[in-house]
Amino acid sequence: MKSIASSDIEVTRQTSHKQEKPGFIYQETIHRLNSSAQEYMQLSVHFLDEHLLHVSLLLCNRALECMLHAIHIKQQNRLHTTTMLLDDILQDLSDEMGMEAITFIQSLSYLSQERPLISKMQPTHLMNLIKRADELLLRLSHRLHLSSETYHSVFEK
Repeated sequence: MKSIASSDIEVTRQTSHKQEKPGFIYQETIHRLNSSAQEYMQLSVHFLDEHLLHVSLLLCNRALECMLHAIHIKQQNRLHTTTMLLDDILQDLSDEMGMEAITFIQSLSYLSQERPLISKMQPTHLMNLIKRADELLLRLSHRLHLSSETYHSVFEK
């Protein structure tokens, strides 16, 4: 069930070619991953409204992966040189995240790969999963300590 959580290869490539201080590269990548998480969640809700449940769940899962990569980069103080597996990132972050959050992320990752299961879900059940992911993203984003461009709930206007 290993899900590949690619680290937005383009984000990493764009920032790694700059000849700036390493701290700047990390921060820029973290900001871009945080922004990507926000955009993925906004799209997730949009596609849920359009009754494209599988697409909605894939985007929600991708938002969580982006946020986890951002946190991992911040903690490791380095960019990933290869694609990291979601399970490896979760293992590195397991002490501070708690089993409930890890189980939810792994379950969501698994479910996003199972189109037949998603097609049997009611939109209200999927909405509950997306709301829970949104709440988790809010909690996780605080670990980035970003002064601007923090993650905002897609359900609070």
